[in-house]
Amino acid sequence: FPSHDRAPESLMEDVRKVFPRIDLDPFSCEEANKIIGAETILTKEDDAFNTPWPSAEYIFINPPGPVKGEPSTKHNTRRAWELAVDYVGGSILWVGFSIEQLATLQDSVLYPLGYPTVILGNRIKFVGGGNNPSHANYITLLTNNSMLVGDFVTAFKNKGRIVGLACFLEDEQL
Repeated sequence: FPSHDRAPESLMEDVRKVFPRIDLDPFSCEEANKIIGAETILTKEDDAFNTPWPSAEYIFINPPGPVKGEPSTKHNTRRAWELAVDYVGGSILWVGFSIEQLATLQDSVLYPLGYPTVILGNRIKFVGGGNNPSHANYITLLTNNSMLVGDFVTAFKNKGRIVGLACFLEDEQL
């Protein structure tokens, strides 16, 4: 996915506060992986939409969005989200390109805002692609590991509003 917007180093610094490493980036390219540093990447040629993902504990997903002039890419975000929530065995950090993306996913059985999510106060300045969003971004942590949730809150609490924590908090914390 060399033409889509790639995560900047500033974002990856925060991601590394949550994940000790990144085992898999299923929508990547060699250039993006210079910043991401995933042990395994799936490129456009590997076709993460139609290829089983290798086993991984820590997964970073910056999903490809629609490509202008390519109608077949219109549903990339939804397809990537469905693959992420169906993945068994790992924790996933999902980078939402734009808050508008939540509307695309609102009828999903498992919705991003049902998981720990930070609605960023400042937009991510993506690298390459030239499609920086006009609205805020969000980052969602799909996990059942409460320690990772604590790390997520610590890493992102000063970056925006964190929602979706109710299922991880004790009653007295609500």
